[in-house]
Formats: sequence, C-alpha cells, structure tokens
Amino acid sequence: MRGSAFQILPKLRAILCHPLVRRQPVRVLARWLRWSLGSRLAPGAVVVPFVGETCLMGARGMNGAVESVHVGIAEFEDMAFLLHLLRPDDLFVDVGANLGAYSVLASGVVGASSLACEPVPAAFDLLVKNLRLNGIEDRVHARQIGVSGGETKLHITVGRDTMNHVVSGDIAEDKVAVTAETLDTLLGGRVPALLKIDVEGFEGAVLSGARHTLAKPSLRAAIIEINDCGRRYSSDSAEILERMAGHGFQPVAYDPLSRRLKTLDGHNPAGNNTLFVRDIDALAPILKAAPARVMHGLSV
Repeated sequence: MRGSAFQILPKLRAILCHPLVRRQPVRVLARWLRWSLGSRLAPGAVVVPFVGETCLMGARGMNGAVESVHVGIAEFEDMAFLLHLLRPDDLFVDVGANLGAYSVLASGVVGASSLACEPVPAAFDLLVKNLRLNGIEDRVHARQIGVSGGETKLHITVGRDTMNHVVSGDIAEDKVAVTAETLDTLLGGRVPALLKIDVEGFEGAVLSGARHTLAKPSLRAAIIEINDCGRRYSSDSAEILERMAGHGFQPVAYDPLSRRLKTLDGHNPAGNNTLFVRDIDALAPILKAAPARVMHGLSV
C-alpha cells in the first residue's frame, strides 16, 4: 500500500498544479469520480469527451487518456498553442502520436491536415480508432512507422504506454521491430506549419533526418520533448537547442490565457516539452486572431 501511495503522489501533485484544475476543481473531481467508477465497471476501452465536439478512446493505465480525463486537456500550454496557431489549410506533423490526442485537436477541432506517425502496434491501433471515432480519417494520414535519421529498422519497446522507446536490438525486453524513415522522406517536400516530436529521448535522431523540413520558413513552430530520456542515446537538451537555433528557432513559453509568447534561455523547465518558434512577432497576430476554444468549461 505504501509503495502505491508513493507512486500516486507525484501524479496527484501534477494534476493539482494544472491550470484547468486550479480554475475548476469541482468539475475535475466529478470527472475523476466518473472515470474511477466507469473504468472499473466497463471492460476495455472507454470514450471520454475531449475539446469541442471531439472525444478520445482510452483505457485504464494509459497515461495520455487518463490525464485527459482528469484535467480535460493534458499538456495545456502546448495543446492550446496548437489550437491557436493552426488553421484549416495548414499541415500538422505528429511524430510519436501515441493515441492521437494532438492529431485529434489539429484535425478534429481546427480542421487542419495531419501526418501522424506511431510505430507501436497497440498505440497505432488506438490512434486509428480515435480518428474513426472523430470522423477525421480523411484529414489524418496515419503511418505505423518509426522516424529516424535514415532509412533503417528500429526496435521499440511495447507495453509501456507513453514510455515506449527505441532500444538496442540485443536488449532482452518486450519489443517490436519497425521500419523507420526520415521525416524529410515521409513529407516528400510538404512542409508543416507545426511539428511535434515526442519519442522518449530519440528526438535528436528525428531532427537529424528533418534538415530540409526545418530549413523551410513556412515551418512556424515545433513542440519537442526534452528531458533526461535523451541520455540513453547520448543526446541532451543542449544538442537539440543548438540544432534548432541553427535553423532560426528559439525556445519560448506560451501563456494560453493572454496568448503571449515569452523567450526562454534554454529548454522549458516547467514540463517535458519545449516550444520553439522562428519569429515571435510574426506569430503574435496569428495567435491573437484564433477563435476561442472551450476546454471543459474554460474558454481559451
């Protein structure tokens, strides 16, 4: 019992510090109670409301879905930035899509086109189900594929939900072999307005295969996970910051309520993801002009 409590406390602290939770604690408590009862009574996947008219299918033990249940929208600043930046004629690229929450926001809420890459079979299956659930299969090109610095085979763990990651082929873990291509190859000359990369430390390899994409001025921003996971591939935050700076991007923080960007000296210390933009002044009117979105009772 004590071990379980220690595992729960960090998650509880993170939930209590979430902006949506601070503004509507009663609503969040009610959502948590409904999920706690429903996920125990209903076997298998459970469908929960997301943003606007969209919804997400998930199951107990799946962090991405559970966080969306508890707080309404898991990565509030980054997801709100996506909603404020993208327009229906834009392309969004989701590398490490998992169950597809970002792609559902981009294509289900905004109406943009998306390329969603997810190599893990179970996660990809749920991604496809979420696209069908929201009726956006025609706007999202889902690929069960890895993304790397070259065309190769990757071995990726399974059964770890959002923590699945690339491993050496001789490591004795439950894993699956997947084909990988570069992002430049997958895009075939198309350029997204927004790029999101969340691959548990493998971000450096993904960026090394995206040189042409990163060099295009029409790529306005990128959301990149930067944390200690990069050490397993001899990569760190300094390497990613330097690579992005070389393409004219700077790290920033976003306040969804004021819709303002603020420059950072390094990676975002407040979360796993760091937001990079090429031109703050050019983005300011775009962010301000976006329609408000209702996120579980809060208009953002």
